[in-house]
Amino acid sequence: MTVRIEGLAELRERVERMRSRAQDLDPFLAAEAERLEEVIDEAWARRTSPAGEPWPPSEGDGGSLRTAHRVTGEGQELQIRVDHRAASFQFFGTSGEHANPARNPLPVERVGGGFERAPAFWDEHLARLKAYLLAETETA
Repeated sequence: MTVRIEGLAELRERVERMRSRAQDLDPFLAAEAERLEEVIDEAWARRTSPAGEPWPPSEGDGGSLRTAHRVTGEGQELQIRVDHRAASFQFFGTSGEHANPARNPLPVERVGGGFERAPAFWDEHLARLKAYLLAETETA
């Protein structure tokens, strides 16, 4: 019995084009950073988490926290940075005598002592990354 497998050269070329495209994610990450900024701005405007969960009532509108975040995308990384000392209290809440409920505009969730990506944004992000990597492999 003989089994013939054809198309390996074409498959190898597609994989090489995809690998080459993955070496320069800057255009993709720059676009994703802009999209992430929009997601965060929308959360503030709707007063909900990026997953759509309503925030508890609050007397303020977030003040300087609304613009305290910076999103960057370069190299192999998409990063959210919030340089504001009250950010973790506002976003993830506090407990105790003066408890403050969470009002999180970021697509991350506090889990234990760390953070995890919230599926709402990141599932779409991964789908866009896949589309970006495959975009030129089928037509070249």
